[in-house]
Amino acid sequence: MTNLEKENISKNKINKIIIIILVVLFLGPLFYAVWLFNSDWRPATTSNYGTLIVPARPLDEFSLKTITGNNLGLDDIKYKWAMIIVSPANCQQPCKDNLYKMRQVHTLQAKHQPRLRRYMIVTDNDGLPALRSLLAKEYPKMIVVNSPQKEIKKLVEQFKIDDNDDVPGSHRIYLMDPHGNLMMYYEQGTVGNDIYKDLKKLLRKSQIG
Repeated sequence: MTNLEKENISKNKINKIIIIILVVLFLGPLFYAVWLFNSDWRPATTSNYGTLIVPARPLDEFSLKTITGNNLGLDDIKYKWAMIIVSPANCQQPCKDNLYKMRQVHTLQAKHQPRLRRYMIVTDNDGLPALRSLLAKEYPKMIVVNSPQKEIKKLVEQFKIDDNDDVPGSHRIYLMDPHGNLMMYYEQGTVGNDIYKDLKKLLRKSQIG
């Protein structure tokens, strides 16, 4: 065997090794991902502070009016992320705490503020003048709906976590995605900073809204 033939064989071996290395580099992560998907591996915990609604719950179409007399339907609130509370017009301290949390969480989103809106669904009209005064003074950007009552009741039913749930008395903050799905909620007492962290992560990672 000549030196030239030996050199060609050596080059061929090197080329094969390089090809094998490239295949491993490009296909290795894919095979690993497939193995994870088909295995029983799951994260031990989730990193969100709210309670996920599984599966996410799409809201039915509705036709409501805000306390300022504007029409509001599902298409008007979709395409943005939304924080939503449900409360009687006689907004007690837990309700006021949630209004404050929502405002602060919204403010802290900085450049992402336009991607997030705040809504309040008012289930009756008792004490409405005092609520109007509070909102005008402290929360002018809160979008509040309170009529017609028949439509309000139908909408509130969709916020129930289970059949025994009293939604107006729950003092929860709900999170809706830009597709119009209720996807998470925060019980009374949840720290505002925890809600902020969840939303910050969602807004940073999502390309919608």
